[in-house]
Amino acid sequence: MNKQTIITALAAGTLLFAAAHAEQMPGAGKTVQPVEANLLEEKFQAQIIYRALEELGYEIAEPNEIEYQSAHLVVGTGDADFFSSHWSPLHQVFFEESGGAEHLEVIGTLINGALQGYLVDMQSYQDGVTNLGD
Repeated sequence: MNKQTIITALAAGTLLFAAAHAEQMPGAGKTVQPVEANLLEEKFQAQIIYRALEELGYEIAEPNEIEYQSAHLVVGTGDADFFSSHWSPLHQVFFEESGGAEHLEVIGTLINGALQGYLVDMQSYQDGVTNLGD
């Protein structure tokens, strides 16, 4: 893995397929440093990625727990090798602030169109919805 280029929202199935059919072990003798979010469901998806990387011969260093914005930054600077919880478009600003495509690479997708927050339909917005009480 190339430090400063890997940030992942990996398609676990694709990676597991690659591991099962790899004729060589591209990670043999290589240790990678992940960072991960502190949410249980994201720790689970990270474990799937770790397992697949181990099948490809990589050793996984003890993951560091970190916030999303910082995770993008440490991967972009090379202080970590990958982060498996990049949500697009939710984390796109973190991706851009951390160097964008020049320093980071998104590989695969688990879930497309991830949004978070207070979402409202256009008519309600036009009618003046401004807070959760509305």
